[in-house]
Amino acid sequence: MAAGLGFIEFATGDVLTAAAANGYLASQTVMVFASSAARSSAITSPQEGMFSYLKDTNATEYYSGTAWTAIGGGGGASGFTLISRSTFAAQATADIDNVFTSTYETYQIVIEYAYSSVDSDLHMQLRYAGPNTETTGYYGKFANFAASYGNTAITNGAQAVLLTGTRTGIDQASNGTFYINNVGNGSRNPMGYAIGWGASGLAPSMGSFYQATARVYTGFRLKNASGNISATVAVYGLAKA
Repeated sequence: MAAGLGFIEFATGDVLTAAAANGYLASQTVMVFASSAARSSAITSPQEGMFSYLKDTNATEYYSGTAWTAIGGGGGASGFTLISRSTFAAQATADIDNVFTSTYETYQIVIEYAYSSVDSDLHMQLRYAGPNTETTGYYGKFANFAASYGNTAITNGAQAVLLTGTRTGIDQASNGTFYINNVGNGSRNPMGYAIGWGASGLAPSMGSFYQATARVYTGFRLKNASGNISATVAVYGLAKA
């Protein structure tokens, strides 16, 4: 696609050539796509300064010359951009796919009103191309600060723990936030930490996690240690400094 040619005011009777249409119109508009994947298929050689709007994430981005970047995501700007928000009820697993990309280095995931069909812990597994679910190589330690509940340590486990002690019923729902790095940007080892309110013992829950297999991870799966899970989950990207 041609680089933008700047501003022009067409006069009556002017011939609109292909070069003018490409340079003054197509390359200097906000292009609308269903997703970042659809955009990549349509624009194989983006030009610096192009703008696009993604319908699946409601994100407006520009091409910096090296990557598609959220508005306000470059030049020293800071702040969070909402990527997705979804609500699910009584599911064995909930997959949040296609939310990690090269646009951001850090992601914030907010879990609202998480509750279970049985008292349980909330687990997370990373997802990658396909998508597939990573079921080995998780390390970390999590604690609920009620003296009666104790700690949860993970060594080469099948998942990370996000919240300890989700309970039955929305009146005892847990809430939490976790941050994750090294996803969506090349083959890396993700790591992050989680803080929240675990309903068991009515106490704070917190900890950290690490994934031993380096991949390009694009999403994640939520599930309980046992029983079904209900929650609202929002994913935000933190603008690069």
